[in-house]
Amino acid sequence: MRYKNTVLRIAGFLAGLLVLLLVLNTVFSPKRWYPEGYIQDRNARTAMLSCEEPETIDIINVGDSESGMDFNPMTIWEDKGYTALNIGCDGLTLPECYTVVKKMFRTQSPKVVLVESNLLYRSEKKRLAKSMTAEFFYDAFEGLRFHNVWKYVWKERGYRLYFKGYILNGFSNPYEGETDYMKPTEKAEDIQMMPAFWMERICSLCRKNGAEPVLWSAPSPINYHMAKHNGLQKLADKNEIRYLDCNLSVDEIGLDWSSDTLDKGDHLNCFGAEKTTAWLAGRIEESIELSDHRGEASYAGAWDPVLERYLEMKDMMKGYHAENLPQEVMDYIYNGGDFREPGF
Repeated sequence: MRYKNTVLRIAGFLAGLLVLLLVLNTVFSPKRWYPEGYIQDRNARTAMLSCEEPETIDIINVGDSESGMDFNPMTIWEDKGYTALNIGCDGLTLPECYTVVKKMFRTQSPKVVLVESNLLYRSEKKRLAKSMTAEFFYDAFEGLRFHNVWKYVWKERGYRLYFKGYILNGFSNPYEGETDYMKPTEKAEDIQMMPAFWMERICSLCRKNGAEPVLWSAPSPINYHMAKHNGLQKLADKNEIRYLDCNLSVDEIGLDWSSDTLDKGDHLNCFGAEKTTAWLAGRIEESIELSDHRGEASYAGAWDPVLERYLEMKDMMKGYHAENLPQEVMDYIYNGGDFREPGF
């Protein structure tokens, strides 16, 4: 009898916990809070994905802050008419990348999944294990990921505008080091076993869903050198995917290290990101056929207002960092503008 009562108590607790988690999924749904500007932290890009119209995205980009700062979907829409989302953010882990790509395939059928390579070299075992455990629950119960939205409900909503995942930064802090940092070498800085495993899983998931995975490296003399390029090329060859290294094409991209970098060669500002994204789009379309949606009313109606706001804000924010906006810009967003990301 005692054993039976214990089992019933455990079953009752688990049932109650399941109900609570399902309630959290509803209460903290990103479809409710993101359009109103309440999700402004590093999870904002994942929340944005939930709000996009199904089957409308051609390209998705994932990775850590190098990815988040250096890939600009507005450039691709303006120049090519392709739709792209940037899900890159600070400290994104490979298990998080896998979860967001998996989530994306539930509502979208992109032809290209870009994976920026920097996180492959900064994935410690303990951090990966912790992230893997967390992502198991976040994938099943999305409300857990956004449970802290209540903090923003009781405070002022944020003023960081996301342009399909890209945070606009107009500040310039020049890189003054060596520009020939990709010196030839036969050495290869190989990818460790666990990051390689997760990259293989991401590639397999993409192929299963009809998307082409593409590995790329953002231009950054702080983070890259030729030995890393060689290690990444080996990984790309093993997985039979394309590898696009912007660091080998800085001149072709047209980057100016005196004006196009945000923080002395670590990340790019919006001017560098536009040049880099334009180059990436050109390389992508060499092997993948994408459709120009600018003449389609349903797409233009959703994307043109975002581009219009981006161009307006780019002029206003020239010389300023997104985390240190001048008062006139904040006043515009709070009073003359809109808390919400355009398009929602």
